[in-house]
Amino acid sequence: MVKTSMPSSRLPAPKSLSHNYKAPRPNAFDLRLGATSEHAGRPVSEEQQRRKSKAFDPSNKKKGRETRSRPSSSSLVAHIATAMLAPRSSKSTLERVSEGSCSYERGSKRASATALPSFRAPKLMGIVNVTPDSFHAPSRAVSKESAIELAGRLIEEGADILDIGGQSTRPGSAPVSFDEERARVIPVIKALAKSVKVPISVDTDKAMVAAEALDAGARIINDVTALRADPGMSRVAVRAERVVLMHMLGDSPAKMQNDPRYADVVADVSQFLAARLAAFADAGGDPRRVWIDPGIGFGKTLDHNLALIKHVRDFIRIAPVLLGVSRKSFFGKIRPDGGTDERLPGSLSVAVWAGFAGVDVLRVHDVAATKRALEALTAVAGVA
Repeated sequence: MVKTSMPSSRLPAPKSLSHNYKAPRPNAFDLRLGATSEHAGRPVSEEQQRRKSKAFDPSNKKKGRETRSRPSSSSLVAHIATAMLAPRSSKSTLERVSEGSCSYERGSKRASATALPSFRAPKLMGIVNVTPDSFHAPSRAVSKESAIELAGRLIEEGADILDIGGQSTRPGSAPVSFDEERARVIPVIKALAKSVKVPISVDTDKAMVAAEALDAGARIINDVTALRADPGMSRVAVRAERVVLMHMLGDSPAKMQNDPRYADVVADVSQFLAARLAAFADAGGDPRRVWIDPGIGFGKTLDHNLALIKHVRDFIRIAPVLLGVSRKSFFGKIRPDGGTDERLPGSLSVAVWAGFAGVDVLRVHDVAATKRALEALTAVAGVA
């Protein structure tokens, strides 16, 4: 039996993402006119002070130079105050550049980029819904032929995994029968397994559908109930190369959005997923083959969803994370919109956040757009 211990505290947010970080205040010596930002905030060493004192020493005369007297501390403070209180120039940067009063010296010290968290592009799981009622219409494929066509397009766009589902799990949706779900997904999986090289996932909570899908060529089981809905699912899941265990409040999508409440959503979801991981291990499964999914939109308010996304690194301490936010309704609560067609920008924003946070897989409708966004960040991160 594998015991999964829960961390008592959350991972700290990276400094570069924190709004509470305060730069060090410059010391008195660095406020003199002519001080550069490179030295701002650094203490002055005894050797530097000795050199300054020597430079202002009347007995230290050099040929061709005037003897300078060291200004008093009161005059220095007055000089500083005058400089700090002087009105800022109203001239634009371009005007100051043309006058020669604003310049950039090649070879100057650059701002540090190492403070940014490392970026790693997640793998992309493309969504194929062999359903007539999934929440995002372009992801629906109402026939075997249209499902295969959609899957082919997602692969061309760069999908690393295909997720085939035959039952909608949108909020308020009703379950379909075993026969109906089987008829929708098994022929598609059989055809794709013969023609594509990317791994195929079956999105189901029914053990018999999952078993037939594995026999047909699927390699991953994606269960939104984390193996709870069907007592036989754990025995089937141990056969899969990968298993996705997702958090959902309650036992069905039909009621999950009825006044969802948590004492601490991140801690509660973490505890649930750790327990389900342990249950999978108890059934004989290898916990190293599990992706966990915090279940964005599955029994959560807007604040719950945002908290789970912000603290997604907490879940990585339990197991690798699969995240599904693509075009979900919470984006329309951040900013009112006209439906799923207007939620691509928000989906891409979270995809980028996921790359910085260390998420392993993103489940998406828009493979091409997401891949381009992640490739751009990968290119920037790779520049020395």
